[in-house]
Amino acid sequence: MSQTYLLSIKIIFYFIIFCSFQGFTQIPIFQTINKVIPFQQDSLWGLKDTSTSQIIVPPKYQETVYFIIVYEKKDTNIITETNFLVKLNKKYGFIDKTGKQIVPFIYDYVESECWERNRRAMVFKGTLGGEYNTPKEGLFGFINPEGKEVIPLIYKEAQIFFNGYTYVKKDSLFAFIDTSGKLITPFKYQDANIFCKEGYARVMNNGKFGVIDTTGNEIISCKYDWIHGYDNMMLSINYGLFTAKKNEESVLINTKGKEVLSTFYEYKIPVCENLIAVADTKKKWGFRNFSDKEIVPCKYDFINIYYIDSFIWVFVGKCDDYFSAGIGKWGLINIEGKEIVEPKYDEYRNFQEGLATVYQNGKWGYIDKTGKVIIEFKFDEAESFENGKAKVTIDNNVKIIDKSGKEVLP
Repeated sequence: MSQTYLLSIKIIFYFIIFCSFQGFTQIPIFQTINKVIPFQQDSLWGLKDTSTSQIIVPPKYQETVYFIIVYEKKDTNIITETNFLVKLNKKYGFIDKTGKQIVPFIYDYVESECWERNRRAMVFKGTLGGEYNTPKEGLFGFINPEGKEVIPLIYKEAQIFFNGYTYVKKDSLFAFIDTSGKLITPFKYQDANIFCKEGYARVMNNGKFGVIDTTGNEIISCKYDWIHGYDNMMLSINYGLFTAKKNEESVLINTKGKEVLSTFYEYKIPVCENLIAVADTKKKWGFRNFSDKEIVPCKYDFINIYYIDSFIWVFVGKCDDYFSAGIGKWGLINIEGKEIVEPKYDEYRNFQEGLATVYQNGKWGYIDKTGKVIIEFKFDEAESFENGKAKVTIDNNVKIIDKSGKEVLP
């Protein structure tokens, strides 16, 4: 491989699981990629040549079949190699497109998500259990697309590779390795999570959380009660800032480990470049910049931090908590904090093609990003614009209008 330039690795997984098809099933897309494809018959899987309809391997494999296509470039020639991961008698192994066994059926579990980027699949030998019959007691290792064990099965716990790295567990502690199996940290963490695409991972030591980079360096020491991540797995970083908790206080930390925005707030959420939404103890929201300068005082009961372009929807009214709006009025501010539209609309739909649909006094209309009313409030129902047209309803009559409000043909 050192003399081979990797053009791309395209691994196509077809988890055709648990006999969800009846009778004979095949996957048409494979015909455009490779002549030999898996097919199912009577709950068993085999291989078939689509060009001749010849059965290469009679149906004998159980539950799941998917195949891997590896594209490589040697000089000017594109080489396509096809192997199949199959299950027989509750064990996984590999066969090639002729049905020849490449790897013996010795694995109790194989997890190969993200294989196309990392060329590693996680394999397991041991007992399975739980609702989804996943690894319970045993050892983990990793194989390459050719089925070779490139990282031996010596770990009590492991995760598939993300962005070239993963964590593994020995005894009661976690460490991180690269795709060669080389340790980038010692076994010293009580908990670990996968690396995010920016190259950071959350770790825990002595009950406190920190962050490491791909060299294993702790850019944030383990001293925080919590550091936010997606589904408690992959670390979340927004506009170069991590969100953490320390002594019940929300803290923002940059990638150099420095805390920013020292002013106390219940919540601090980066929403765009150099702008942070903050909430005080009275459940009011406002904005500060990354230098801790106040941009908008905490005066709104809710803000839509999930849809931000060059503007932000803000709300004044009744709210049960920090993160939901009740009965009240919506307005619009820009990211500099200037109020474009005071809170006066009962409902809104986000801008699309330059116009937002807003609701006032029982009717829908349209405004632009300056807050100017472009189409008057006269519709009982109104949808967002798409390709210059929008569907509206007046007195139970459905019409199509253009951006001037003129009725047009569908």
